[in-house]
Amino acid sequence: MSPRHSAQPARLYHYDVLRCLAMLMVIAVHSLMALDRSWEGAALWDAVCKPLFFTANFLFFAMSGVLNLRPVDDEGIGRFYLRKVRGIVLPALVYMLIDTLWGLRGEPTSVLHAGRVYVTNVLGTFAQGHYWFVYSLFGFLLVTPFVARTFCNLRERPHELRAFAVLGLLFAGFSYLSANTGVAIGWALPWGVAFFVYCLGPSVLPREALAGRTRAFALVGALVSWMACVGLGMAGWTAQLYDNCPFFVVLAISLFVIVLDVAREWTPRAAVSFVAKHSFGVYLCHMLVMNSLAGLMPALDGGLSIARCALLWGATFVVSLALAALVDTLVVGPLTKLYDRVLPTRKQA
Repeated sequence: MSPRHSAQPARLYHYDVLRCLAMLMVIAVHSLMALDRSWEGAALWDAVCKPLFFTANFLFFAMSGVLNLRPVDDEGIGRFYLRKVRGIVLPALVYMLIDTLWGLRGEPTSVLHAGRVYVTNVLGTFAQGHYWFVYSLFGFLLVTPFVARTFCNLRERPHELRAFAVLGLLFAGFSYLSANTGVAIGWALPWGVAFFVYCLGPSVLPREALAGRTRAFALVGALVSWMACVGLGMAGWTAQLYDNCPFFVVLAISLFVIVLDVAREWTPRAAVSFVAKHSFGVYLCHMLVMNSLAGLMPALDGGLSIARCALLWGATFVVSLALAALVDTLVVGPLTKLYDRVLPTRKQA
């Protein structure tokens, strides 16, 4: 999830729309846990829904690239890192503590034991779950000051942009083919597809309303790529389908362009901005909430289990939003203010 850039003077509503959509898609893909796997249509439902829902990860990475891939000369690398710790690491540590304590509920424990479990979780255990995004983004941000000049204006050098896009998709395809055919392919780029999307974000960001032909091209690209992902999923080529498949990458980038282009024309609504403001917190706590609510959902079999997924999705969103708003207000907010007093993140005038 991409927290807001602390130095931005005002919220950009089309980014808020994208945050909300991507956050809802993250919850949606995890709500598929409620689907009846014995239902004969489960595989088709997975194949249809997962390509759309899983694009949320790349939507967040692309937007994070837009917000962070900027030269840091004016503030310095140190202040850039301090801002990222403030906006990303600090909230993540708070929610990881809550997750750890919730996981230890009902067990005889001590402060020392809880502390050890928390440290172990933060160091790596949580990287295996939905927090993986935070760990990946943290690594991207560490190298951002050194690559920002290359990628922030790559669209101004179209030949280089095309070469970068082709290389990224080509080697993603190699990895996807290797995973599904068993043929070992050792040739690779020094970064993964997620970092490729992160770096591509500023170059595909619509700077103004798209022309009709360009918007139609993006829509066709999204539709064709989605259909290709559905077909590959039904054919059993599911290994790395939602990571390295070039069709999936094109689908995510197309949706990124379409959503930001369309949302520019919408009238800002306070409810959307409120949800977006707490979207990072919702992302961080939604699995804790979902796992707690899953057992409370009514038992529905077969195709009716789709309704169970929808109910779990809606309940998780509402409870997670309430929890995130509470934690952000009572814990993250005060800690952030304290952080700003101890480690100023902006240059003094």
